[in-house]
Amino acid sequence: FEGAARAWRHLVSLNSGSARTQLQLGALYLCLDADAPLQLDSAERHLRRAHEINKEETGSLIHLGEVALVRGDLASARQYFATVLATHATSSPAHFYAGYIAWTEHNTTLAREEFRRAVSAPAPVSASGGVPGEGDTKRGKAMLRSSDERCNELRALLEHPHEIDLDRDMASRYRELNSLLSAARARAR
Repeated sequence: FEGAARAWRHLVSLNSGSARTQLQLGALYLCLDADAPLQLDSAERHLRRAHEINKEETGSLIHLGEVALVRGDLASARQYFATVLATHATSSPAHFYAGYIAWTEHNTTLAREEFRRAVSAPAPVSASGGVPGEGDTKRGKAMLRSSDERCNELRALLEHPHEIDLDRDMASRYRELNSLLSAARARAR
């Protein structure tokens, strides 16, 4: 993690206007892995800068909502996810987290609807066979980065099998998310 932080900080020193670099630093400081440098203030600062640079990208807003969730600031988190959904109505993470907020407020009907939207949102379209996309190699044969990403504890709860029991899976995933957020809050103090 220290090597990654050093590399991203170096890139920011070369180009502080790179939204991608700011986003990566923010994600690094939000990472919940045991050895990661969890620093919510730094994460928020870099994520806000990434959003200032590229307001069309919703990734920084999702991460800012995650920072708010870790802090226990549900009102701010709700606003971030609503902003994402205003421009990206099928965002699985935004629906998932909005459902979690409703679940914590005992609004089971809204929680179930948001969870259903999260798990039924269309999967991202692959560029294979079409126009190359970010992460594709020149020959289009393989991705440049591994799909086994670290620091993905919160969003890993979105992965789901083809058959899902809405009530059972919603409750178990939101309980697990609640545990992850509680542990992160304790660590961030």
